[in-house]
Amino acid sequence: MNHGVDPCSDFYSFTCGTYARNHAVPKHATKISVLYEMKRNLLNDLRNILENSRENSTKSMRLAQTYYDSCMNENAQEKLENVSRKAARIAWN
Repeated sequence: MNHGVDPCSDFYSFTCGTYARNHAVPKHATKISVLYEMKRNLLNDLRNILENSRENSTKSMRLAQTYYDSCMNENAQEKLENVSRKAARIAWN
């Protein structure tokens, strides 16, 4: 909140006036908002859970972690692409 502004004359500046000063716009974005920050924080929390919570994980959590790991494993993705290219050249008839 920007207490230097009269809320009766400029309510937006009063409530949001210091937000832009305290929150830098990411290089890949043209603006920032509270919702953007909430989404970024949620994705960071989810990444931390999937990467770090391995002990005593439920079956569904282990499946989610396995799926996440497979998406993040670039070496496996490259190998799979190579196999897919080779398989595409095989005559299956």
